[in-house]
Amino acid sequence: MRRDKDRFAKRGAEILIVAPHDAATVSEYWRKKDLSFTVLPDPDHRLADLYGQRWGFLHRLQLPSVIVIDKNGKMRARHDGSFMWDIPSNKDVLTLLEVI
Repeated sequence: MRRDKDRFAKRGAEILIVAPHDAATVSEYWRKKDLSFTVLPDPDHRLADLYGQRWGFLHRLQLPSVIVIDKNGKMRARHDGSFMWDIPSNKDVLTLLEVI
């Protein structure tokens, strides 16, 4: 997503990452990786639970989800991964944003 951040912005999209870790852990990781996305630490999984984030490996591993929410707060698309690497391509998400 870093590579296509400008393409997402041109479509009026913002990338928001929800991380199942505390603020200090998230901050350190973001700094090391030099990431510029907005991230929300969610150590108590409140936001993840609100959106029905799936878990794997004996409820220890939060599986990835990509959720597209429009400017009115309506969920327009969703992809729940079955594995950590199971996420849609940037191209697929960008194409979806063109029709919303």
